[in-house]
Amino acid sequence: MIRNTKHVRNVAVVRPNCIARGEVPLTTSSTVETVSTPDASEEEPTLRQPAKWIGTAALPARRLEDTLDLPIDERVPPPPEIRYVPVPVPVYPPKYGPPPPKRQPPPRYPPRHPPRYPPPGYQYRKKTRKWPWVLLTMVLLCGGCCGGAFLWSKQIYDQYPATAATDAAVAGLTAVDDANADKVVSRLRGAIDTEQIDEARFSIVYRDTNKRRVTVFGTTRLVTDPKKAIDTSMTELTGELQLTDVHKVDAGPLGGQERCGTGRLDGRSISMCAWTDHGSVGVGIFSGRSIEASSPMLQEIRAAIIQRG
Repeated sequence: MIRNTKHVRNVAVVRPNCIARGEVPLTTSSTVETVSTPDASEEEPTLRQPAKWIGTAALPARRLEDTLDLPIDERVPPPPEIRYVPVPVPVYPPKYGPPPPKRQPPPRYPPRHPPRYPPPGYQYRKKTRKWPWVLLTMVLLCGGCCGGAFLWSKQIYDQYPATAATDAAVAGLTAVDDANADKVVSRLRGAIDTEQIDEARFSIVYRDTNKRRVTVFGTTRLVTDPKKAIDTSMTELTGELQLTDVHKVDAGPLGGQERCGTGRLDGRSISMCAWTDHGSVGVGIFSGRSIEASSPMLQEIRAAIIQRG
């Protein structure tokens, strides 16, 4: 008879003839071994006889449920408890400031243009052509610029270059040599000379039938602004000759600028007239004559001695 059967495992077959002989054969799929069953009087009821497994097959995996009847130290340990610990997330200061406010949409204004299809009775404005007026304005502007440049360049072309013929004859006057007059010319020449490369000086002393002296001196050169040149010369001559009543007079057929005035030279009263054009600058000093008589005479002398081209 088998006692404590709860401690015997893997018993497949128990044969009766083996029980009669007091032997219990254990049969498995791999190995069968005869196990002697102790007598009831010899077995201690409180001792546990563990089952012995002999064979080549692998032991089945033991589970916790299968070992609950064993002592605690022999049971299959439960699976480890997995605890999830929250990992603190570092908080960094913001790299940029707060986002900019959202841009408000622009206000909607009513359309400025009339609707595509005007209401009944709408009258369209008649379009005028502007390009003819624009073209005409451009033509006039171009013509004015070109015309002004042509007139200015024509005056220079007509008056420059010029030369002075000191041996030219003048009606009613005779050329003479006068040392005192040459000294006066040397003293006053700085008022008109400019030391240009193309500058050529000239001076002539005349006497009329009444022994009245006429002194003419000047230079031939390119003068871009005759008005400015004569104003500068008259300013310097005013201090030397004590000129008064300086005014503008007609320059005659040769053109340019002419000024006349009265003054004193070496204690005697004189009349002085000066001219400038794009090719020459000259001064005439007249003794014993008025401005009304001196200006026409200077134009005759100028026409006789100044040769252009």
